Amino acid sequence: MNKTISINLGSIFFHIDEIAFNKLKSYLDDIKLYLHNEESKDEIINDIEVRIAEIFMEERQDEQQVISVEVVEKVIKIMGNPEDYRVDDTTDYQDYSKENYKSYRKLYRDKDTSILGGVSAGFGHYFRIDAIWIRVIFILMGIFSAGTGVIIYIACWLLIPPALTTSEKLAMRGKPINFSNIERKVKENYEKFTQKMDDIDYEKYKAQTKSGAQKLGNSLYNIFEAIGNFIKKFLGVILIFIAGIVLLSLVFSLFGLGSFSFFEDTNYYDFGLSELDLPIWAYAVMVFFSIGIPFFYLLILGLKLLINNLRKIGKPINISLFTLWIIAVFSLIFFSIKQNLKDSQKVELVNVIETNYNNQDTLNISMNENLRFNLNSHKNSKNKIVFDESNQELTIGNMINLNFIPSNDSLVKIRVEKSAYSTSKAKAKALAKQIDYGISTETKNIKLNNYFSTLPQFVNHRISIDVSILLPEGIHLNFDESVKTYKSNYQNFNEFNRVKYNQLLHAEGKTLQCLTCQEIENDSIN
Repeated sequence: MNKTISINLGSIFFHIDEIAFNKLKSYLDDIKLYLHNEESKDEIINDIEVRIAEIFMEERQDEQQVISVEVVEKVIKIMGNPEDYRVDDTTDYQDYSKENYKSYRKLYRDKDTSILGGVSAGFGHYFRIDAIWIRVIFILMGIFSAGTGVIIYIACWLLIPPALTTSEKLAMRGKPINFSNIERKVKENYEKFTQKMDDIDYEKYKAQTKSGAQKLGNSLYNIFEAIGNFIKKFLGVILIFIAGIVLLSLVFSLFGLGSFSFFEDTNYYDFGLSELDLPIWAYAVMVFFSIGIPFFYLLILGLKLLINNLRKIGKPINISLFTLWIIAVFSLIFFSIKQNLKDSQKVELVNVIETNYNNQDTLNISMNENLRFNLNSHKNSKNKIVFDESNQELTIGNMINLNFIPSNDSLVKIRVEKSAYSTSKAKAKALAKQIDYGISTETKNIKLNNYFSTLPQFVNHRISIDVSILLPEGIHLNFDESVKTYKSNYQNFNEFNRVKYNQLLHAEGKTLQCLTCQEIENDSIN
């Protein structure tokens, strides 16, 4: 019968039989003898004991199980005997994983090479790639996922343990945790520490420690330096996030406006961008460079705050980007000033048409389309040149706004306002007089042209038509669906946007009541 001995190994208690204990003690004594001349021997032995404790933990089923001699022999086989290794600084870590070590990587945070919490460096070791790519992935996730990447990084920071011991650092890098590698790793850390100590100017620090005020000042300096570093990193993340969002928005806008501007059926000209005498894509490119280049440098600044050794942008690229930015900004300024001068004066010519329709009538209102001019059904501030039946050039536009206004008069009236812009009042007035817009008011049908025409030399001028139809209370109305596109967004009738088209409506004050909607709903139910 063998005795059972309780030992404390790596701060963990184990029960071990006497033969196994003697073998383990002999093994540790051999290691101490081997390391007797090493200055870092205590740290090496401590890390070896911690590793042996880890292997014991893996082998035993519960806390009461006794460590046998077979387990100790397995430990020695994994760790290796001191005489089996000769640590040479010119060679890499010893790797005996094929014979006596089950090699696997563990995920830890690497605080030795960290920028913030060591998460990216830890993932870099685990997946065997450079940590910079992991950092780029986290940054892109933060930009594209509205900050989700930041939350994931913080969660990893809290959940992934740091690699503190030598065994953990070796496991993090996938190195065999044996005697040789532990010895080498501890020696490397010790040499780095002694090198730092050798670099210290002891005379300088000796002078500083003479004064208590100097000690306090140094402590405060370190505190503020740490706070400053944190603020710098946090500011870097914010700058990258903001700049990334702006740049992505500009890219999508550039491709969106640039592609849609090739199709006349789009409604993008209603922004008034085309009034700069430029294609939409050209305007989009100028805006992209004038706004995008400063935010690109803001992105670079954020990256520099996070990454200390970020490679600088070359001088030729800086000069090229600055030149593009100057050209874009001055082009926008030039065309904006030109447009403001061209459209600095506005003239409105008003004509009121009185009809014979009263509040006892039923009035049909629709748009009169001219298929010859091939106008689309969208309002468009960009005019164009067409040819009429006599093959004569005309400027055609369809920037027409319809307004429907409750009236106290008993008769229906139509107010037509022609607006024109030019460099002077006289030119704007001459332009307004040349605008031709047609309205038909026959047989209780008001038909409004969905276009206006003028001379071809006015194709690049701003022109619009505002038609206001004054409706007496009690009148019955039927709006054709063609009216929908041209109605103004600001109506005097309540909830005009909910008006049913091609239905019989009744004007009651500022409300249009649908008289036939209920009949249709009942028919659909039946």
